[in-house]
Amino acid sequence: LCLNDFDYSDSSGEKIRYFQKPSSFLLERLERLRSSWSERDFVEYSFERNRSKVYQQLELMANLLHSKNTGFLVVIIPAFSEADRYPYQSLHQELSDFLKSRNIAFVDTLPWFQGKGGTLRSFSLDLWHPNTEGHRILADGFSRLLSSDDTPH
Repeated sequence: LCLNDFDYSDSSGEKIRYFQKPSSFLLERLERLRSSWSERDFVEYSFERNRSKVYQQLELMANLLHSKNTGFLVVIIPAFSEADRYPYQSLHQELSDFLKSRNIAFVDTLPWFQGKGGTLRSFSLDLWHPNTEGHRILADGFSRLLSSDDTPH
């Protein structure tokens, strides 16, 4: 789960429009205009706007898989920001708190990237997709997780 998963339109290249047209094109345009005037950036805006929908879907997936005696693990991937100080730490914390409160297992991979030098952007192709080094960090983290007695949160 990356923070762009809280956006239901732009991060999908607006492909959702092929499957679900807006209830009102005027309201959609007004909402886009309002969001462009917002002081919050895209990630924060999308998180706030769609958190309840995403949280509901996470609960549904966890409950469905639990009813089938199947494990469910949410892996939180950071947005690969260029900022010297990661701007979305509070969103990771809120998401982690939600998952803990619902007893949904999760791993936040943000700490795996911190302290590696540079900004998170140096481990990615763009804001959302890790580059070769980013994939190596993720693979190393999962390898450590799988080979240890530590269980995800």
